[in-house]
Amino acid sequence: TVALQSPLLPKGKIKLTLVNPSEKRLSGLLVQAFTLQNSLMGQTYSNALGLAILELPAGDYYFSITDEQGTYSAHTTGTIPIIPKKEKEEFIVIPLATVGKLNVKVSEKENQQPVGNALVRVIDTQTKTVVIETTTLMNGEINPIGLTQKGPFLLLITHEKYLYEKKNIQLEGNGTTLIPVELILATSENSGIARVKVVTEEGSPISGATLQLIEPATGTTSSVEWPTILTDSMGTVEWKGLQSGNYLVRASKGFLGPVETGVFALQKGEPYETTLTLPIGKGTVNVEVLGEDMKVI
Repeated sequence: TVALQSPLLPKGKIKLTLVNPSEKRLSGLLVQAFTLQNSLMGQTYSNALGLAILELPAGDYYFSITDEQGTYSAHTTGTIPIIPKKEKEEFIVIPLATVGKLNVKVSEKENQQPVGNALVRVIDTQTKTVVIETTTLMNGEINPIGLTQKGPFLLLITHEKYLYEKKNIQLEGNGTTLIPVELILATSENSGIARVKVVTEEGSPISGATLQLIEPATGTTSSVEWPTILTDSMGTVEWKGLQSGNYLVRASKGFLGPVETGVFALQKGEPYETTLTLPIGKGTVNVEVLGEDMKVI
């Protein structure tokens, strides 16, 4: 409903600064002010500086912020008080609007029983970033998660007892997209293991080094970069349940590295083990000594 404002009611101002999650100021967003009774009391659009200014009767208000393209959407979780003859300033981060939800159902291929505690990762194939990382419940499903784009994504499912599974996926429609995934029980005959140890030039193990498993591109598939993991106190990382194929591992820690193993062929039932050395970077420092007259000695 739309409420008529009385000119006799004392008014105050509110200045909202609207930014996206990267703190870029957003122009052209529709800002609407609602009372506790859901009456619309005023609206405006944010300007080129991301500012939206409203003059409203004194009271408590909820604010709704949207854009015509449906890219952004936000609603204040609590009310903001407007005080007579005062100007209030608020800084609001506007998240991207969700375009749909994703659910994943993981089951064992042989008996169709649900697989709980499987690690589910959804990777943006363009930015190579992990947008979802969660685990399946005992019914084999995840809690549906809203996404701000439809894809394309890479769905990567891992479990210590099963071969990993990956799928290229995309959301369908505006509702919840359910992706079924079947896992094959891992055995010594059908799976591979990759173990990598990271050491210094003196041979001491490096804990907390960042390692990434990479499947290089082929003629028909693009490269797959697994999410990074850290070495343990012994400087080691192990990947289980790998399918046969070509891989490489990249390692780094702070200013050390990165270094790579080079591409290796992983065979079923044959563990791959190697050690990577992170060399300490070297450089040259030039020192000038000045006398009392500030001239180089």
